[in-house]
Amino acid sequence: MSSEALRRPAPAGPVDHNARYASALLNSSRRAYAASAAERLLALAPDSADRPAVTSFGSLQDEIAVRVDHLSEALAVGCPELFQDHLAWLKVAFKARDVPVDLVRQEVVGLRDALASEMPDGASAVSVRYLDEAQTRIAEMPAELP
Repeated sequence: MSSEALRRPAPAGPVDHNARYASALLNSSRRAYAASAAERLLALAPDSADRPAVTSFGSLQDEIAVRVDHLSEALAVGCPELFQDHLAWLKVAFKARDVPVDLVRQEVVGLRDALASEMPDGASAVSVRYLDEAQTRIAEMPAELP
């Protein structure tokens, strides 16, 4: 996590009900959401299953389940930057392992599409918002440590 992230203030006010609900759904069904996102990612980028990050870290579903966990925690505390910081770390890790960094964005797109179609409306809306915000920031995240 960056030193900037450590200096961020805690979210003001209570976390909204839909964010807590989304977090609970993600925690209870993380493998199912990860499987759906992996399926969507493979439809977008069929070579994703063969990438080095997957073969060294585990299955694509396992890898995306980690994204689900980080998204869930960010939703639980009402802080989308926590998820964005995880993606920034992931982008650096992928680059260091010679994995195409665009796969970070593709994972976010696959997860976004899965949650948009499979979660109940309120939970889906807040989850998609967090994922959309993250997706817009991925391009500006450095791929190498300063």
